[in-house]
Amino acid sequence: METVNITPFQFIHKDLDITYLHVLYDRQPDYAYDMFEIFLTQTDRRLEMLKTAIEQIDWPQIFLQVHQVRTYICAVGLTKSAGIAAELELNCKNKEQEAVSRLFDELSGDIARYRGAVQEEFHRLEAYISQHF
Repeated sequence: METVNITPFQFIHKDLDITYLHVLYDRQPDYAYDMFEIFLTQTDRRLEMLKTAIEQIDWPQIFLQVHQVRTYICAVGLTKSAGIAAELELNCKNKEQEAVSRLFDELSGDIARYRGAVQEEFHRLEAYISQHF
């Protein structure tokens, strides 16, 4: 049986933590594709749910939503944004309403700023998978 040597997918977008992504998805571009797709399809909805929870000062819901968003952003290599989300989680635990509101705005802006980078890598993953699998 012939062994097929497939070149591993290379993340290249400078706005993403490329080293982290290569470690996380080592030779699993299909898994990376799934996680990038989840980010692109679910993050806006989760941010809206988080915004509503903050407006209603619903601490358990705030924590749940920010934790979910943090998972999504970690999965696409937005490590700076993940740090903001971690800080938001901590302030949620301490019920620091002003800090939570400020960090939500910062996190939302960060995600909006880097969405294009995630989208580009998603399309590259899609093309890679269609060629190699």
